[in-house]
Amino acid sequence: MPNIFQFLNYRDYLKAFYTEEKSKNKTFSFQKMAWNAGFRSKSFFNEVMTGKKNISATSVFSVSKALGLVGEAFAYFEALVAFNQAKSTAERNRWFGILSGYHQRGKSQLVRRDQFEFYSQWYHNSVRELVTLMDFREDYALLGKRLKPAINARQARESVQLLLRLGLLVRTASGYRQADASITSGEEVKAVAIANFHARNMQLAVESMENCPAKDRDISCIVAGLSDSGFATVKAEIQAFRKKLIGIINADAAATRVYHLNFQAYPTSEKEHD
Repeated sequence: MPNIFQFLNYRDYLKAFYTEEKSKNKTFSFQKMAWNAGFRSKSFFNEVMTGKKNISATSVFSVSKALGLVGEAFAYFEALVAFNQAKSTAERNRWFGILSGYHQRGKSQLVRRDQFEFYSQWYHNSVRELVTLMDFREDYALLGKRLKPAINARQARESVQLLLRLGLLVRTASGYRQADASITSGEEVKAVAIANFHARNMQLAVESMENCPAKDRDISCIVAGLSDSGFATVKAEIQAFRKKLIGIINADAAATRVYHLNFQAYPTSEKEHD
């Protein structure tokens, strides 16, 4: 049986379970799974695996029974279903915290928690940039104060340690340098953590109107009516502009401070039908 604690998507677990059972017994089928769960529909599990159907709160126990999940494994699966089917970021955050608390997690679970932490806090990217611009001599209180808004010494120290664990920073004889590493967290981690990251960045943009001089920021807004094709064109132009900005940033060898450059485009009306 696949290790349920290594999964962050219950549909992937169902696929792994089915594949393993099928390899052991060629007569095993979706109908057999449905019978084991006490369901009449032989297509139930296939539709769940393909995302056409969800598992209701009342059927979680029956599904777990068919999978042979008991005790802590059942509790983890129940939380996993709730996490994957949560409708709000706050709800997904709560369930992810519950999933992260299970003591049977292995190394991969610990890595996911670090990845989630990286995406969930706005300042980790800023710390990664800032430590290459200043020699803070392990004075984490100073490092934290140089951020805007400031973070405390404990947060600054933990941020540097996290970046080192993830391989995004490398310690050198003279300080730190950035590594060309990438974070390969699963989509489940990214979906929740990046939502948190963008929400906090938009909040920082609001705060900047109070604590940053106009010459140090640029905030503007365009309100326009667009068709679906027009909006698709706007999105493509924003993506192209981001790539151009990355080229400018990479060519700038004399950086003196860290900036967050945000782009937002969202509907403020319902779609009008023809």
